[in-house]
Amino acid sequence: MERKRKSNMGRKPILVHNKEAVNQFLHCIELGMTIGHSAEYAQLATTSIYEWINRAEQDIEAGKTSYHTDFLNKYNRAKQEFIKRAMETINAAQQADWKAAAYLLKMRYSKDYGDKQELALSGDDVGIKIINDVK
Repeated sequence: MERKRKSNMGRKPILVHNKEAVNQFLHCIELGMTIGHSAEYAQLATTSIYEWINRAEQDIEAGKTSYHTDFLNKYNRAKQEFIKRAMETINAAQQADWKAAAYLLKMRYSKDYGDKQELALSGDDVGIKIINDVK
């Protein structure tokens, strides 16, 4: 008698059946943690996160809405929340300390307010010797 093999068809992905882990991951992103650290904390595979993001981008390109696109929207929102809170903190700090304002200008508008570095090299600095023996 031949046994039927169970198929994984119909099995819900982690994005759907383990919302607690996904929410933990998104909360970590909102705190400013990296994808790797957030996935590790939520006990999710980092490769899965990148697969979900890639799948969402493919779905968006195809004009489809899916749980992957929903995840990507939540992921992007969590990143934006972190940035917003960090900017609010820096803006509040600049009232008391000019260095916060200088930091913000330097990071946001580095071309105009960033540290200027000039690099000058000569042949001697890099160990190049030019020999002119053409007659």
